Amino acid sequence: MEKLNQKTILIVVIFTIIAIGLVWLNFSERIKIILFPEKPLSQEQVAKNLLEEAKKARKEKNDINKARGLLNEALSEDPLNNEIKYFLAVNLLEEASLKRNYEGKADTVSINRAESLVNDILAVDQSYAPARVLLGNIYENKGDYQKALEEYEKALAIKKSASALFYKARLKELDGKYKEAEDLYNQALEIEPTGSKTAIIVLKLSQMAWLNQNNTFVAETGAKRVLELTDDFYLKAEAYHMLANLALAQNKNELALEYINKALEIYPNWSRALLVRGEAELRTMRLLGIQPALDDWQKAIEIDPNFTLAYKRLGEVNLGLRKVKEAEKLFNQGLKAVKIDPTLREPEREFLEKELVGLLRQAK
Repeated sequence: MEKLNQKTILIVVIFTIIAIGLVWLNFSERIKIILFPEKPLSQEQVAKNLLEEAKKARKEKNDINKARGLLNEALSEDPLNNEIKYFLAVNLLEEASLKRNYEGKADTVSINRAESLVNDILAVDQSYAPARVLLGNIYENKGDYQKALEEYEKALAIKKSASALFYKARLKELDGKYKEAEDLYNQALEIEPTGSKTAIIVLKLSQMAWLNQNNTFVAETGAKRVLELTDDFYLKAEAYHMLANLALAQNKNELALEYINKALEIYPNWSRALLVRGEAELRTMRLLGIQPALDDWQKAIEIDPNFTLAYKRLGEVNLGLRKVKEAEKLFNQGLKAVKIDPTLREPEREFLEKELVGLLRQAK
């Protein structure tokens, strides 16, 4: 009994000591707060923290909307911070580019605001090369390729960067100067064999190897390398899209379907990916017949009403089904779209227009 009492007393003493210790810690913390209050963060520090959060949201979570909100908040805290202005302009332009490239939609509000932010930066520092490159991107989005090229040249005169070389190469490619474009892409790759631009340079060289040289081995190897090089969701989607097209070209239709579904997991409303999936579905036919393909192409048109290739493929299938009136309607819609389809290069535009005219004659 005496031993039991001793144990009970010991336990009570231990718990009492712990309780006194916790009370003391709490009291000492309060005293510390009273005697040595923490200084509130400056607006500049708050802005810096928000900027870092925005970068993390974009890089790790692919959340462009959250990044934009954080950057706007950061700029309201520190309105003269050019780094915040730069990253906000990048974010706005990226949003506009995604809408244009994946959905065929123009976002002039975002582009104009990005241009205003970049001009603010250049008003303070004319020699800031990344801002010059970004201004070139903005002009490119507006369709003013000459002004875009001038900005890339200005950036290269300040500093020879992989970024400026890449965008200059892209303009040369759009202009049909493929050899010059390829040389510039390779120069960019020499400057940045590993880095933020490496994956997209490899992707462009892979696309050129296929489209201009019909070298499927180099194209496929390059696209697979892109998947290893980058964590960027949209670059991965582009690589999967390319691999799906290459698989279709080799009649590996099931593989094409596998690749294109991976692209659509990343960006479900990508009209070009829906076109490719429709083609793969049509070739595999499965249990549901041609309906899944027709549904995908119709959805592609709903997303991007100027998507010429979707009108063409829907028209061809309807013509094959002897739905002549429907085919004729679709070919006419395609002829209207082909003149303003932002995804087409000029040689492609001319070729598609001729094809649609020929198909329309068949329908009549």
